[in-house]
Amino acid sequence: MAGKEGLSFSEAIMAAGDAIHRFPLIKIQGVPLMCHIAHNWDSIWAFRPDPSDLLIATYPKADAEVARRAPTSVRIPFLEIHSPPPIPS
Repeated sequence: MAGKEGLSFSEAIMAAGDAIHRFPLIKIQGVPLMCHIAHNWDSIWAFRPDPSDLLIATYPKADAEVARRAPTSVRIPFLEIHSPPPIPS
């Protein structure tokens, strides 16, 4: 991107204004969710764990060594995550 190196954060946000927007919220069972998650809700709700599955509900470790091993999305998967489309660069 020739000539764009000197942009401040605010200027860069303004320049990319058409590509950056808030996703509309859709209420699912009274909980507002991003539309990408809401449109995928049937498959999320249909998930049934196997009786042998182990569920661990805890905060992820913030250790730098742990963070270097794998990205957060791999270390801590979320069933409801459905990524929005990429922002054009």
